[in-house]
Amino acid sequence: VFAKEILEHLSQVNYEHIPAINIYYHIFLMLTEEDNEPYFDKLLALLTKHAIQSPPEEAQALYGQAQNYCILKINSGQGDFMEKLFGIYKIVLENEIILNQGMLSVWDYKNIVTVGSRIGKFDWVEQFINDYKGKLPLDFQETAFSFNLARLFFSKKEYGKVIELLATVEYQDVFYLLDSKTMLLKTYFEMNEEEALYALLDSFKVLINRKKIVAPNYRTNYGNLIKHTKKLMNFRNGKKVDLPALLKSLETDSNVADLGWLKQKILELI
Repeated sequence: VFAKEILEHLSQVNYEHIPAINIYYHIFLMLTEEDNEPYFDKLLALLTKHAIQSPPEEAQALYGQAQNYCILKINSGQGDFMEKLFGIYKIVLENEIILNQGMLSVWDYKNIVTVGSRIGKFDWVEQFINDYKGKLPLDFQETAFSFNLARLFFSKKEYGKVIELLATVEYQDVFYLLDSKTMLLKTYFEMNEEEALYALLDSFKVLINRKKIVAPNYRTNYGNLIKHTKKLMNFRNGKKVDLPALLKSLETDSNVADLGWLKQKILELI
């Protein structure tokens, strides 16, 4: 009821002396104002100064807002936010904010490896993979370790090591299974292993059509990745494929797994 009055008051009164109010006010401005990057920068400065004093759950939530903001910017095409997201991950790791009772979730482990690999922090990522393996849940430890090491090697274009590592991954989780198949698909494509790739595309399609395993939206996204990858292979083999038209169609279609990689491969072939 009093939201408008509260916001007007906050815009007129300096609450630097009460960090909690200042932090949440800047989160609001970051999420609602059109020109919001200065509020993001201010929020990071406030978090660096004050978040460590907050309860761990609250500190996680506050940094989570900053992480989500970076992800939105990255998804909108602002790649420079990848560096900023990586910086946030380093802060929450160094201060153990990201840990729960000393343990790291397999998803945070995977996200950190992905972001670090994309910006070329290969040495740091390899050290992180090894250092934090022991902080993963025991049941997922070997799977997450092998998968993320494979992801690092894929980024380094060491494709033989990717195939070797993925062969050792046991899939307790459907999302690790889907991501592993996708990474293998991309690896075979990069190596131009035509026979292996076509066989994988067929088995991958069978997998995603098993209704109990994959939700409908994932079935659509990975199905489109399979379909479009086949088109790229057909083009490589001399068949007629309108790549510019395919690229244009993908500009308005977000229902494709690994859309960025697919666009990049189309541009390379064009």
